[in-house]
Amino acid sequence: MTDSATSGGGGARSWSDEDLEDVVDAYQAGLEAAGLRDSAVRTYVRESRTFLRWRTGRATPSGGSLRTRRPHQRITPLDLRAELAEYEAVLRATPLAAASVQSYLSYARMFIGWSDGSYRPRGPNRRGEPLARAIPRRSPVAGPTTRASDSTDLTVDEVRELGSFDWRWPENVEHFDHGWEYVATGGAASYRIRHGIGGRDVYGRFRVHSVTWVDGQPMVEGVAPDDYDDGGALLSTIRIEGGEHVRALTDLPIGYAGFHIVRQIDEIAAKYSRRSLAAKILDDDLGAWARHAILRLTSKPAGKPSGRTDRAGLEPDRPTMPRLEPPPKLDRTALVASMLSFGTKAKAELDTAGEPFFTENPAANRFVIENPFAFLLAVIFDQGIVAERAWAAPYELQRRLGHLDPVRIAAEPDSVAAAIQQPPTLQRFINTLPGWVVAAARRVISHYGSDAGRIWADEPSAGQLERRFDEFQGIGQKKAAMAVEMLERDLRVKIKDLQQTDIAFDVHIRRVMLRTGLAERDDRDHMIEEARQANPARPGAIDFPMWLVGRRWCRPGVPLCPDCPLFDVCPRLVDRAADVRGA
Repeated sequence: MTDSATSGGGGARSWSDEDLEDVVDAYQAGLEAAGLRDSAVRTYVRESRTFLRWRTGRATPSGGSLRTRRPHQRITPLDLRAELAEYEAVLRATPLAAASVQSYLSYARMFIGWSDGSYRPRGPNRRGEPLARAIPRRSPVAGPTTRASDSTDLTVDEVRELGSFDWRWPENVEHFDHGWEYVATGGAASYRIRHGIGGRDVYGRFRVHSVTWVDGQPMVEGVAPDDYDDGGALLSTIRIEGGEHVRALTDLPIGYAGFHIVRQIDEIAAKYSRRSLAAKILDDDLGAWARHAILRLTSKPAGKPSGRTDRAGLEPDRPTMPRLEPPPKLDRTALVASMLSFGTKAKAELDTAGEPFFTENPAANRFVIENPFAFLLAVIFDQGIVAERAWAAPYELQRRLGHLDPVRIAAEPDSVAAAIQQPPTLQRFINTLPGWVVAAARRVISHYGSDAGRIWADEPSAGQLERRFDEFQGIGQKKAAMAVEMLERDLRVKIKDLQQTDIAFDVHIRRVMLRTGLAERDDRDHMIEEARQANPARPGAIDFPMWLVGRRWCRPGVPLCPDCPLFDVCPRLVDRAADVRGA
């Protein structure tokens, strides 16, 4: 494929399905060259590959239908945009939260925009840049923004982009670089919304700042968190009756179930940063800003100004803001059953291509399935980086070296180090991983006759196999337990005595165990023993669902409890995990 076919920046281009994998690689290089942080690059690339896996029928959103794979043909950016509309319809038909849907779509739009040259990655702003350059202009995200379970849909229509404008506050005049006006309709009520993007000095430095008006009244404000340059999302505090800030998750109005909720002090490290809960919303997500502003409007006490005077007749029909139901008491049996059920369903959704899913790249995925040494190295790489990147690393290492032969790797440590450290690096621990990889090759040679498959070929017990993995440098209890579960569950390796499997002492699993009440303290031996008691037939079986829940919903700080599949059975002991740290 030519350079012009893999780079953004205009010009006619088309690709095969296989070519698009290379386009994503070029996109990643462009993001890195623009100076985006590693975490942002990983997210942009991961969600771009999610869209591509969906369009080729290799994956489906949670609860969505699998797309029928189209006949092989050349794909243009125009084709991708048409498929994006279909992708949006599929996403909106799933139980996914509105914020999750918008996130999937935004990342896919940016990738498509890069492919046709209409989007150029932007790194962190430098001090002294003019306001017009420091505040990005993007295509707004409109459309319905509610979960499928919400009683009222909110739609956005009549969108009109605004140029710069000013707003007079009682004490000063604020300038807005650009914005939008549109109509948001929910049920029988319609609202005229204006959403403006500007900037001001706040929390110790210049930050992007937004205001959203409802029927001419300023209703909510947004301010850039410390990671704004990575993702383009703003923070807006959540308030209830009387303007009181929400500080506890139990006080969160249920209308915010579809939002990404954070604690402001976790997102803005500055003097006067509040401990209040805040919605984290993409600055151009018009539907989400409208919903947030309307929720604030409906929370105002009677008698407060609320927009046009001719809306008085609508006041009795305005929705109230119910709180979340109190959490249930801990029922270990119900909780474990819910975990196992979710794990089975989630695994089936991931493995839609007819084979276990480890990473987005089909060739890399097939490589770790078919090559035992690649599987072993993926376990070693799986530390301090997202799992999908780790499990693609052996394939990329093989591509860079021209082989993945344990004998040659053991004899050529300098070549291994150079391949791992070559940009984009295969791991964040570029000085440690090469030694672990070489040591693994030497152990495979000395103990398993140069065949990594012999580590598990003799039908070992779960405990025996975990100890074998634990003997490799770079594999401790956490990754050894994970590897045993993956081999039996995903690759159907025959392993005896599954009651000896264990959970991994992983940061996501630790949070879930503490918040669900399965564990009383953040201690490895304690948590492993509690998991054995909770599911004695196979303790390791609850590892994957807990890891996935911790990664997607049970996040550090403020978890996304209303969207979590364990919501109905979890006692939601959120504060128990406040001090959990680790990779």
